[in-house]
Amino acid sequence: MRNASADKGYDSAGKEFSAGASLNITGHAFVAEYGITDRLVLQMITPYTSSNELAINANEFKRSAEYGRQFDKLVDAVTPSLIARGLCSDAAQCRTAIDNGLALGIATPIELPSGETATVGANVPIREAANSIILKAVEPAAGKSGVGDIQFGLGYNFYSSPRNVITAGLGLRIPSGLFSDVASAYRAPGSGFLATGLLFRYDLRLNPVIFSFSHQAELSMNKAKRSRSSMINPRYLNAEDPTNDDPSIPGGGDGVSNDYVIERKGVYHEGFGRVAYALGSLTRWLKPAALYGFYSYIVDPEYQNQGHLYSKKRELYTASYAFSIDGLAMEPMIPVSFTYRREIAIGGRNATLAPDSDYFQFNFYYKF
Repeated sequence: MRNASADKGYDSAGKEFSAGASLNITGHAFVAEYGITDRLVLQMITPYTSSNELAINANEFKRSAEYGRQFDKLVDAVTPSLIARGLCSDAAQCRTAIDNGLALGIATPIELPSGETATVGANVPIREAANSIILKAVEPAAGKSGVGDIQFGLGYNFYSSPRNVITAGLGLRIPSGLFSDVASAYRAPGSGFLATGLLFRYDLRLNPVIFSFSHQAELSMNKAKRSRSSMINPRYLNAEDPTNDDPSIPGGGDGVSNDYVIERKGVYHEGFGRVAYALGSLTRWLKPAALYGFYSYIVDPEYQNQGHLYSKKRELYTASYAFSIDGLAMEPMIPVSFTYRREIAIGGRNATLAPDSDYFQFNFYYKF
């Protein structure tokens, strides 16, 4: 089981920031491993999200760079209409007037990039109308729960000695989780990608200490399909035509189809370095126990939608400490083990939310 929470992230320069969002997720995973031989292991991982809650602090979000970008887009959309009406002479003068509370005497429609039409009410300051549109567009809801993308792995221990162990493997990720028709407010549990991967792991045993390094590289085999969400109400999919541009209405659609075709532009990487210390070296009473320290990383490449940027390359770095008790080291043996792990985000880039997590892992062993 994993409990994750986040209220901070990292910008493109790696600087920590807050966009006014807080996330709390509870997830589970069923992991089955079968030893085909003493060297070959088959694994299946089935993730399940049971709770996915996101909250937005409007006041903090209004101070974020993302809010500023969206506000600028809306101002750019209405500026030509303001100039045409003689309310200002150029873009800079229009921006100053809007910042000072410019309002229109009649209700005025604005066409959003999604092709939807929002209305600036009569005598409502344009800046307040823009604020309302932006905050509504990021309004969250309880995220979707359910099964995520199921993973299969095949690992082979091709070198083993008292000191060195080297393992390599193949992996397959199946897009079994909801994704394509989930509106953005609900945060889909799946990714939409069929992917294959390579795994490498090296263990150096210097009893009572074991140093480990693991790296996984994953390549997508398809392009993920997803329906575009509404900008006016992100709990729904977009029903308007983004390719339509009504010359009588300020703004216009961005021309990006509602039927997204998302492509991962590169290889996904994740891995960790770990040091483990067997407490049994201190006293036989602690033989089942061990302590761990981790440094982990994720490098997720850029994603594009039909040539348009969908999401930037994302990096996330974490540090962890863990404690485990292994019943197989007890006398008499018990075919159960337990591990607790605390993971803390320590760095990243383009990670809007970087969660800290608590992991509770129970293993049950059966020989047949």
